[in-house]
Amino acid sequence: MSYMTLNNIIVSTLNQLDRSHDAHSIEIWHDKLTGYINDAVRDLALEAIKPKRRESVAASGGIIDLSLLKRECVKVTSVEKNGVPIAFSETETGKVFVNANGNVTITYRFVPNELVSPTDEPELPSFTHALIITYAVGMDRMSGEVNTQGGGNIFLSMYEVGKNKLKNAINASDASYIINKW
Repeated sequence: MSYMTLNNIIVSTLNQLDRSHDAHSIEIWHDKLTGYINDAVRDLALEAIKPKRRESVAASGGIIDLSLLKRECVKVTSVEKNGVPIAFSETETGKVFVNANGNVTITYRFVPNELVSPTDEPELPSFTHALIITYAVGMDRMSGEVNTQGGGNIFLSMYEVGKNKLKNAINASDASYIINKW
């Protein structure tokens, strides 16, 4: 499955809403739908997917400044120096303390960058794109006339069900169990 751009997601959302998706319509709906799309990307990243990145960053005086990372850090999961894991502790001030100086490799959960340009692609797996569209359709219908708000609830419910299934499927790989061999 291929990645969709912001423009592709807007066009698909407009199709679901039975609206025209010519250049003029896209321009009219761009800002509103982009807000919904970015809300869905952030929600999926924080609640279900929990994407991770690895970056090399300098530790100065045993301190790593998380603001130097390329993405917004939600949680540091590991720190390595020359491929060897090292102990670390996070603070509430956006810094991580390590017993090292120089370049270290940090692995962290992040929030994807917001989509702005029509060619931007969500930093989430392509199988989440249908959920992003479902969320945008639901939010748009909820903000409309009273007659369409019931339809919005259905789309938002489908989004929540899909997000929970996704969360359970991803977390299943972390599950363990005991098999009785006797």
